[in-house]
Amino acid sequence: ATPIATPNAHAIVVAPPVKPRVIRAESDTSTPIDRIADAPGIPVRGTPVPAGERFAPVGARLGRGKLVVAGGAIAVAVVAVMLVVRARSSDDAKPAAPPRRAAVVEPPAVVAPPPLPPEPVVEPEPDPTDGDEVAETSQPTTDIPVVGEGPCRLDVTTTPAGTLVLVDGQSIGPSPISIAGPCQKRRVDLTHPRYKAAQKFVTLDAAKPTAIDVMMTRPTHALQVITNPPGATISIGGRRAGTSPTVVQLMGFSGIDVKIERRGFETVTKRVYSKKPQDKLAVTLKRSLWK
Repeated sequence: ATPIATPNAHAIVVAPPVKPRVIRAESDTSTPIDRIADAPGIPVRGTPVPAGERFAPVGARLGRGKLVVAGGAIAVAVVAVMLVVRARSSDDAKPAAPPRRAAVVEPPAVVAPPPLPPEPVVEPEPDPTDGDEVAETSQPTTDIPVVGEGPCRLDVTTTPAGTLVLVDGQSIGPSPISIAGPCQKRRVDLTHPRYKAAQKFVTLDAAKPTAIDVMMTRPTHALQVITNPPGATISIGGRRAGTSPTVVQLMGFSGIDVKIERRGFETVTKRVYSKKPQDKLAVTLKRSLWK
């Protein structure tokens, strides 16, 4: 009981106790408040509820909160899935990057060795030997023709074959040949366009056949060698023959090498085939970096 103050200071009025209101939940499944209040050890707190209002069931309030949380989680998951799908779609829409080209590795530069000095210039010429000369050299000596009449006989053979034979100034024919005539002293002349002329004297004897075999020799020609610039060393057949300008002697109608050398110039080698008794060779030398 709570004391209530009155105008009379000497009087004390005791107010009757107030009975607590019992609020029941609308759901039958919830526990009534009065039962909760009656339960031992569970105090009931709170302000009185105005008339006509009721408390929501505790279970209903708890279930609604769970639904809200679950719905929020589902919404978040849906948004996340949409974002992932959109990201993949944007990645697929992007053009594929071009493949990287392999880097080209250039090989290291190779330094070429210095060039070797040039070899001497050799200008080959066709073999000047005539075909008829080879045929004449290899001509067999059997069945030699016999020219003239007389008790004595002279057989003439030469190298090369085909040399013209003259007896006492009279042309008989090419060698090899057999000449019949009087037994006396005879002069035999041998001529060939690419050889020196030869002459022999023989005395014929009827009791003993006479034969001569002559090796024809090449003529000697004079070759004048001129170089630009002058002062070059001239070698014939590997032997020094002088300094240009000069005149050298060589065998005519035969190929021979003429070597020309001068300091500061390229060496030149010429194959010379002289056809004239007085021949000429002119050479212009080229500068060389190696001498």
